[in-house]
Amino acid sequence: MSYTDANVLDHHAYGESPVHRLDPRAKVLATFVFVVVVVSHGKYAVAPLAPFVIYPLLLSILGFVPPGLIARRLLAASPFVLVIGVFNPLLDRAPLAEVGPLNLSGGWVSFFSIALRGYLCVAAALALIATTSFPRVAEALRALGVPRVMVVQLLLLYRYLFLLIGEAQRMNRARELKRPLRLDIKTASSMLSVLVIRTLDRADAIWLAMKARGFDGALLTARKMEWRPADTIFLSLTTGGCLTLRFIPVARILGGWLNLP
Repeated sequence: MSYTDANVLDHHAYGESPVHRLDPRAKVLATFVFVVVVVSHGKYAVAPLAPFVIYPLLLSILGFVPPGLIARRLLAASPFVLVIGVFNPLLDRAPLAEVGPLNLSGGWVSFFSIALRGYLCVAAALALIATTSFPRVAEALRALGVPRVMVVQLLLLYRYLFLLIGEAQRMNRARELKRPLRLDIKTASSMLSVLVIRTLDRADAIWLAMKARGFDGALLTARKMEWRPADTIFLSLTTGGCLTLRFIPVARILGGWLNLP
């Protein structure tokens, strides 16, 4: 993850928009419903998943999140998304669909389906973080009954990632100043060892600072969550829309109206 992109994403989370003003619990529940419905599709579903792009797209537009920021993060997540179904074309070679002159096997169709589902889920999560902030998401998870230990671990991991990424980039910048064209295995292993040592030292310092400030494992916040009618409307519309797209073949209906195959 780019340190700059991470900071920009975190910065947008504290903006002002209709989406930012929604209760974090409503956005977390809506995103959960979205992910569950998207994942519940069959392994060969591709066209039925296409309309689901509306949710993260609308959330980003109404939250004033730059599309390029979400696109860069999706690009960074591509290796993790694509590797899940990379062997499907080799395992399932039976012809399943025709696209023009091409015959697609079941493996390729399932690969595209897995990739699309992965991108949709990541986009929804990014839109949530970019319009809510991770601390507020953590508060919402705690309010929804997620164990406190798990929530605190997620929050500390998120905060520490910024320090870790910054430290790694400083080390890489120093290496480039000394050896701009060389990065062999020996240098990379040495840098990794130093990064681990610095990580442990920084973790000890952070823990001591937290204990000195009276941290006892509880999440303290100055802002209280308040559920409003707008939150009920948002959650109802999102849930209803997702269920409609799941059980009604919208893509097939639109294709019939437009005389598409």
